[in-house]
Amino acid sequence: DSMQEIDDSSNVNLVDTAVSVSETTKNNFWIKDGQPSGWTQVLLPVGITLFTVFLEKWVANCFAKKKERKDREKYRNTVIDWIKLIIPIEEQLAESLSSLSNSIAQSDDMQPEPYDMPTTIPDKVGTMTVEQMMDAFLTDFNGDKDNSSVNIYNIISCLEFLSKTRGEIAKLYDTYNKQAFSCCEQWNVEINAFKKWNMQQIDETIKQIVKSWATGLIVKKDSIQIHEKFVDEMIQMCGNDPNIVPTLIRMKNIVKQRKALSNGYATIFEKMSERINFSLGQLSDSSEFFAEEKSYKKAKPIWIKKILSYFYNKKH
Repeated sequence: DSMQEIDDSSNVNLVDTAVSVSETTKNNFWIKDGQPSGWTQVLLPVGITLFTVFLEKWVANCFAKKKERKDREKYRNTVIDWIKLIIPIEEQLAESLSSLSNSIAQSDDMQPEPYDMPTTIPDKVGTMTVEQMMDAFLTDFNGDKDNSSVNIYNIISCLEFLSKTRGEIAKLYDTYNKQAFSCCEQWNVEINAFKKWNMQQIDETIKQIVKSWATGLIVKKDSIQIHEKFVDEMIQMCGNDPNIVPTLIRMKNIVKQRKALSNGYATIFEKMSERINFSLGQLSDSSEFFAEEKSYKKAKPIWIKKILSYFYNKKH
């Protein structure tokens, strides 16, 4: 009897357990009678679709960001390469200005000093915007933020200055040229008046001064120093002659004006040469600052690239 009771009890427990499992399966939200419930049949495809859409958008977004970063890197490298290309050419321009400055400062000629501006490569600064430059150089930058701001400002401002330099040099030289020729034209008017007056002179001392004047100009044509020397001698000699003194005074003033013109433009061109060299130094330093490999975010690990490539290629 006892054994029978034990067997009966075990059977009851097994039955109860089976019924419990059956009831649990029957009442599950996702499963009904061993099959997906109605809600499961509705929600599962929707969930999979949403997840697929999300995954595709996430993959597309990752690739878009990757492309943007590559575009910024390409733009940045183009600017840095461009800087390396223009620096030696701009250095030649600065050197030519320094030579022009020395020539003007040492010139003793009433005529202006000739100048041939060195040929430079086409200017690309006009195609670069501040927004593009800042985006390319600062967006992915990982280094010192304060120094990065200073260096991108140096690059932008120096490139802008250099892009305008050739035009400024041309304008300055054109002005110098015109003013020097204006002095020559004024001088020719006064020297012709002096010649008319001199033709009427019989004083041997005056004739001797004029002869020495002409001889000096044969050796050194259009010499400012020779003109100044003999104009001063004539003023001392004829200081009481109202017929020629005004002409001589104007001639002396023209000589002074011509000398001041040379001194002024010699300084201007030398200063411009110094500014170009200073800008090139800043440009070189700033481009090297951004050229450091550690300054920018590294690419994603290769396994992430493979996963992204798999989904991206599958989509397209």
